[in-house]
Amino acid sequence: MGAIRIKPGYMIFLMALFSFALFFMETCSKKKESYKASTPPMAKKIPKELSLHGHTRIDDYYWLRERDNPEVTAYLKEENDYAKKVMADTEDLQEKLIDEFLHREKQKDLSIPYRIGDYFYYERFEQGSEYPVYCRKKGSMEADEEIILDADRLAEGHDVFAMASFEISPEQDILAFGMDTTGDRDFFTFYFKDLETGGLLPDVIPDIHRLTAWSNDNRTFFYVRNNNMYSHCLGTAISEDKFWVDDVSFLVKTKSNKFIVIFSTRYPYDWKGYLDADDPKGRINEIVPSEQGIKCVGLSHCGDRFYFLAAGRLMGIPVGSTNLDDESEVVFSGGDVEIIHFELFKDYLALWERKNGMTDLRVVSLMEGREHSLDFSESIYSVSSGQPRDLALRNFGNFDFNSHILRFEYSSPTVPNSIYDYNMKKRERVLAWQGKAGPEFDPNSYRAERLWATAEDGTEIPISLVYRNGIKKKGARPLLLEGYGMYGVNEELHYSSEGRSLLDRGFVHAIAHVRGGGELPNWHREGMLLKKINSFTDFISCARYLVDKGYTDPDRLFAWGSSGGGLLMAGVVTMAPELFNGVIIDVPFLDIITTMIDEDQPENRRELGSPDEKEFYEYMLSYAPYDNIEARKYPNLLVTAGFLDTHVQYWPAAKFVAKLRAMKTDRNVILFKTYMTAGHDTAQGRLEQYRETALKYAFLLDLAGIRR
Repeated sequence: MGAIRIKPGYMIFLMALFSFALFFMETCSKKKESYKASTPPMAKKIPKELSLHGHTRIDDYYWLRERDNPEVTAYLKEENDYAKKVMADTEDLQEKLIDEFLHREKQKDLSIPYRIGDYFYYERFEQGSEYPVYCRKKGSMEADEEIILDADRLAEGHDVFAMASFEISPEQDILAFGMDTTGDRDFFTFYFKDLETGGLLPDVIPDIHRLTAWSNDNRTFFYVRNNNMYSHCLGTAISEDKFWVDDVSFLVKTKSNKFIVIFSTRYPYDWKGYLDADDPKGRINEIVPSEQGIKCVGLSHCGDRFYFLAAGRLMGIPVGSTNLDDESEVVFSGGDVEIIHFELFKDYLALWERKNGMTDLRVVSLMEGREHSLDFSESIYSVSSGQPRDLALRNFGNFDFNSHILRFEYSSPTVPNSIYDYNMKKRERVLAWQGKAGPEFDPNSYRAERLWATAEDGTEIPISLVYRNGIKKKGARPLLLEGYGMYGVNEELHYSSEGRSLLDRGFVHAIAHVRGGGELPNWHREGMLLKKINSFTDFISCARYLVDKGYTDPDRLFAWGSSGGGLLMAGVVTMAPELFNGVIIDVPFLDIITTMIDEDQPENRRELGSPDEKEFYEYMLSYAPYDNIEARKYPNLLVTAGFLDTHVQYWPAAKFVAKLRAMKTDRNVILFKTYMTAGHDTAQGRLEQYRETALKYAFLLDLAGIRR
């Protein structure tokens, strides 16, 4: 047989192809070697016996909770250095992602104004700023601007900075505002600013809850510290005398400005009392007696009646009465419809009702008795009461009791956050403000869907997802599945400017609306206490459904959850690790048994039960992530924590990573990043948030083989 002759052109092509193959193999090899060359930290083991109910657990990493131990901080630094080294070759991608985020964002952004009396309040961002400037104008938006607070300037010199809500006094001449520079998130130091002189008053109150209220005398300020209610009169010494002692959680002033309402989250109901805002030294009155055991949600006042939600019904009782019966019912939504929020006006009532995991908006004319619902044509959307997302402006929507205008916020996976002013009388809506979608955005390029997966017990679990048009379901695209499933929180798929960076690179973005959340009637109850395991198995069922339907495959399936959602992710990782390529676990609540034994955790005991009771202890052992780590293969993980976090401490995440590293049998990477100067909100300003998001996106994209 003669020698094979190859034409010169073909030879050049084959040589180029061979060179590319070598380059690709070398690149992949270098990536794999980078994991091997960077030896991950291994925390030392100091066994500690933890015994309860005749059962003993051995915790080798209990010592990592010693915040002041130099060995602990040294270990956390090693983990941070390791994470940075492993992610070093994605730094260009991270910078590209940040540029994309900034390109889409309004660098000089102005929020929608909210009117109180003669003033219009709003916030704006300066070019390159981390925090907003809070402003107001008198009479109209054409008037001269008055800067109330410059948060960027207040944050100077602080590694950690967060603002609580601020409260304008009734005469709008004094501003009470809270600052946190410790990372606590739950407690703030409050200051008082004279808006006429621009100077700070000498009154300073530390360690108080973010929600506060003014009395109508323009001098008395009510606040909560350690579940007790206090009052302070400006110009006097800060007193430690408690105004009210009864498990107070927070305070709210009614829209009518007649009452200050006191909330107490006692399971299984939220007790509410009230104080006459004209009588700051008066007595606290009950609205619903605690012995009735009724969980009340929201509260409004009109004329001689209080209105609130109880078991999906809108109730109204006379001021001064504590007699709640069937005749107290104002509006009822039965069956699979649940009222979740309401806004009360002089002539109209607006009701937010949830059905089949979606929210409808119904308007009732109180004068005529007629009602109508607003039409939202999309299959997946979110509609809320139009309150600003910034906590400092939390009270500045739907404030005018006599108005016919209802302000609400609308968003969907393909529509940026939009605030509408709806004339309930004329049934006309006007777009008042819309977030920036960024250049080159075409909503027709994306598609949103609602799917239903079947859980292990036959329950149908909703899934919301969005992706770019043209995706081939059988092409097994990378898919990011998120979830939360605690405290009755409703997770919705909003438009995300940053998320476009994943969608435009071929990712599908989905949310599994698992039990424990609030998307459907009884959804919370079916995923809490002795039914908590439903949250984990629901998420696993949703993941398997998406694989079975061809939206992705296990090599390209990723998951992400934060805080309570971090518990969900860690539980799923220990129950079905084979389903995922990579998982992001943010500031997670993980070592639940030890944490709730060692710390005062009333909210989580209401949610998960008390490990002091044997029944709950044994049930928690069946799903608690830290206690269910075994010698097996696990997916790639990125775990984060805030060193100053008092809401969810850093050490459960540190212990989880240390134990997982010691026991896993695979060569997948585990990255653990502790933000040493941050609390539960690990990134403070908006630019820092972009950097954190870019790191996580780069982690996902790199694992998916997308490095552009």
